[in-house]
Amino acid sequence: MLVLTVAPCRITSLEMRDFAALRIRRGKAKVSTGLPTSRGRHTALRPTGWSLFHTSLACSSALHTAPARAPRPFSPPEPCWFCSSVASRGVWVLIRRMGFVKVVKNKAYFKRYQVKFRRRREGKTDYYARKRLVIQDKNKYNTPKYRMIVRVTNRDIICQLLNRFGMDKIYEGQVEVTGDEYNVESIDGQPGAFTCYLDAGLARTTTGNKVFGALKGAVDGGLSIPHSTKRFPGYDSESKEFSAEVHRKHIMGQNVADYMRYLIEEDEDAYKKQFSQYIKNNVTPDMEEMYKKAHAAIRENPVYEKKPKKEVKKKRWNRPKMSLAQKKDRVAQKKASFLRAQERAAES
Repeated sequence: MLVLTVAPCRITSLEMRDFAALRIRRGKAKVSTGLPTSRGRHTALRPTGWSLFHTSLACSSALHTAPARAPRPFSPPEPCWFCSSVASRGVWVLIRRMGFVKVVKNKAYFKRYQVKFRRRREGKTDYYARKRLVIQDKNKYNTPKYRMIVRVTNRDIICQLLNRFGMDKIYEGQVEVTGDEYNVESIDGQPGAFTCYLDAGLARTTTGNKVFGALKGAVDGGLSIPHSTKRFPGYDSESKEFSAEVHRKHIMGQNVADYMRYLIEEDEDAYKKQFSQYIKNNVTPDMEEMYKKAHAAIRENPVYEKKPKKEVKKKRWNRPKMSLAQKKDRVAQKKASFLRAQERAAES
């Protein structure tokens, strides 16, 4: 609906009748006025989304019949709400601008709407990537397609693997850490190397991401995972060259060790703040031997040992809820106490 708001000014009953007649004849225009209590007082009235127009009331039909004499925009610094001459007498009218917006979510949209999977709504699973990761060719005759799942938490990097096929002794992988590209080759007379595919989840697969460190460890451990060196640390996208030495430094934590040495020399307070857990566990910048011992221990016994859960006693500060039997017993005690008080009062 087009809303015409007459600015507060000296408005006689004749002009109001003209506007009322305009509203009645048009049937589509609603006129609203905001007259001040004191006549002749000028009031600024320009809300956002409104335009100020000057219309002539000498012929009120010109406002709604003649397109050539449509309201013309005009905004003087301090406009008088009426013109001086009677022939061009008019009023300043505020007309609200209303745009046309296409209805996108109509009734048909909501009738055909289907909610997405719960883990997609929670932002935990990318089913678009999952579908393309597990889909198998029809000529493979329902051959399963395995995934190596890597998830990064605040404290750990979790990799889910299966050792039920017993191939960990057949394919030892690469024992010495060099950082070079390594691909498992099948052994004649033995089952082929276990082939799986990297499932990075929602992680950003940028160069040097931690999930590719887990990929490198799985490949060195004897798994056949299709990959390239373009996402490993040490790859230069401009020169298209891969530095195995840089990759090895990242595997052995030497990039962190270099930063630790830098902070020790430059800002010891920042070192104590950022590496407080390292200091607590006696981890020094010379950590390469620590990683070598960890790799050897994993190869010796890769089975994860579950730690016993600690029993945590919950503390309560409010009164626990009573059962139905306790409530009935409490009512009986109240009744007995009341009757005893009545008997004592009667005896006295």
